[in-house]
Amino acid sequence: MWLLRLVAVASLMSATVRPAVAAGCDSGHMVETVSDDGSILKLEDGSVWSIALPDQADVAVWLPSTDIVICDGRLINTDDAETADAEPVAPPRRPSAVDDIPAQSLGRARAYLAGMEAERRAQEEARQRQLYDPKNYGFAPNAPVTAAPLQSQSAPP
Repeated sequence: MWLLRLVAVASLMSATVRPAVAAGCDSGHMVETVSDDGSILKLEDGSVWSIALPDQADVAVWLPSTDIVICDGRLINTDDAETADAEPVAPPRRPSAVDDIPAQSLGRARAYLAGMEAERRAQEEARQRQLYDPKNYGFAPNAPVTAAPLQSQSAPP
């Protein structure tokens, strides 16, 4: 029985223990995209990294959502315990700008849809006014409509 408890505790501890991160390192990053040859890597924060040639083959197989720690010019893949020398090419996006994008996009989309709906309603109202205008068709909205007799077409001689 005690062996079963020991195994259960050990499995829980191994599932919850995360690798230690040094004080000067930046953890909590994930791979967003990797170039086919592994020379360029983009993280979820928008930063772009140029990977050193000896490490490009390893980085080429890193998957999106792989956990990354940035430490002294090295990218550490904590999922596979691999490291790669790298230099930043593009800085991370500003958090405030990233947070504002969805709200701005949503606001623009709503305004566009509201404008399209208003335009559709205006076109429908104009069509209804034209359809029931007595000057255009010679009848009032409540007047009965009678069809004009068809003219017979004679066959050519």
